[in-house]
Amino acid sequence: MKSSNKLFFIILVLVHFLPSCSNSKIENENEKSNSKAKNNDNLLVENELVNPIDTNALAKFILPGFYHSDEFSKKDKNENCFGIFKNKKECYLAETKIKTHRYFDEIVDEDSLHPTGWEITTLNKDTCLALISNLDYLENKSIEQIDLSQKKLYGKKPIFFKYNEIEYQLFSTGKRTVDPESPDYVEITDFKLYFSAKIGGKEIKELIVEQDNFNLDNGLRIIFAGDIDGDGKLDLIVDCSDHYNVSNPVLFLSRPAGKNHLLKKVGEHRSVGC
Repeated sequence: MKSSNKLFFIILVLVHFLPSCSNSKIENENEKSNSKAKNNDNLLVENELVNPIDTNALAKFILPGFYHSDEFSKKDKNENCFGIFKNKKECYLAETKIKTHRYFDEIVDEDSLHPTGWEITTLNKDTCLALISNLDYLENKSIEQIDLSQKKLYGKKPIFFKYNEIEYQLFSTGKRTVDPESPDYVEITDFKLYFSAKIGGKEIKELIVEQDNFNLDNGLRIIFAGDIDGDGKLDLIVDCSDHYNVSNPVLFLSRPAGKNHLLKKVGEHRSVGC
C-alpha cells in the first residue's frame, strides 16, 4: 500500500513539473528569438517620412539662370554666399558674390525699357552649378563629384555607387501609365525615391522624394552629388520638378541630418518658365 502511494506521488510530481519545464523552454526560445529579432532590427533603419525643411537650418538656395521678378529677392543680391563651381580639372566650393542683371521678361514686361526679370550669375569665371547661403559651416574646399545626372531615377534597377568608402543606393517605386493615343507620353504616379547606405555595419534607408505624379520626359534627376558640407558623406541636389514648365531643385545635406539619418532637406527653389 505504501509502495502504491509512493508511485502515485511520483507520477503526480512529474505531471505538475513537466509542463512547467516545457513552458520555460518555450519562453527561453521566444526570448532568444525576440532578442535576435531586435538585434537584426538594429542593423536596418527605415526612415519612411520625407525630410521636411528645417526652418532653423534653412539655406538660401538658387541655381544660376533667368527668373521672374518675384522669384529672386533684391536684398539677396549683395549677400555673400558659396557657389559650387566646375571647370575641366575639378569641382569645388568657394565663397563668391552673386551678380545680377535685369533682363526683359517677355512674359510679364510691357516693354524693354522697364525690364523686371533677373539674370543670376557670379563673378567667378568657372561654371557655377548652384549658389548656397545662410549656412555657417560651409567653407572653401575641393569636392569629389559623382556624376549621376544621366541616371534614370524611375528605372526598375537600383543605382549602386560608392563614395568615401561608403556604399550607397538610389531606388524608386511607382506606377507607369502609358497613354494609348500618345505612346511617347508616360506618366509616373505614386512615385517614391529612396536613398540608402551602409554606415558602421548598419543599413539606413530613407525616403527623400515623394510625388503624386509627373511626366517621364520631365522627371526627376540628380543635379549634383558630392560632399558639399565637408563631413565626408554624400550630399545631393535633386531636381524635383513635376511639370515641364517648372524648375524645383532641392538641396539635401548629410551634416545636419542627425543620428540614423542620411540626409536633411535644407533648401529648395521653385520657379516657372512662362
